[in-house]
Amino acid sequence: MLTATYYHVKGAPLASSLPSNTSKQKEFDQRLLESIDDCLKQVFGESTGKAILAFLEKNQGFKREEIPRRVEDFSTGLSQLMGRAAPVLKGLIVKFLCFKLGLEYDGKQELKFVDYIQALRNRFEEVEG
Repeated sequence: MLTATYYHVKGAPLASSLPSNTSKQKEFDQRLLESIDDCLKQVFGESTGKAILAFLEKNQGFKREEIPRRVEDFSTGLSQLMGRAAPVLKGLIVKFLCFKLGLEYDGKQELKFVDYIQALRNRFEEVEG
């Protein structure tokens, strides 16, 4: 059985008053999902956006709620489904996410979608932490 040891440094906040990484991760994940939903809804309409997510869920083997932990699978599925339109959609998702996170969007960055999402996650945790 593993046990945890906690240390308190004078002047440092107690663990209970520190922001939880888990809550920051959940907040980022929620904003990512909202960004995907908003993007698909704006581009395709609500019913078609939901149909795209249902198709990806069925064919890629993950639920919508798992997308933040399976960004690579989501990206691959979107590319397979949307073909040459996928980079445009991925760029819009990143733009929506930047807006929701209050971060500046740099559309000129030469990052893959998965890397951009991870970079935004890291920036969000730094800014919010």
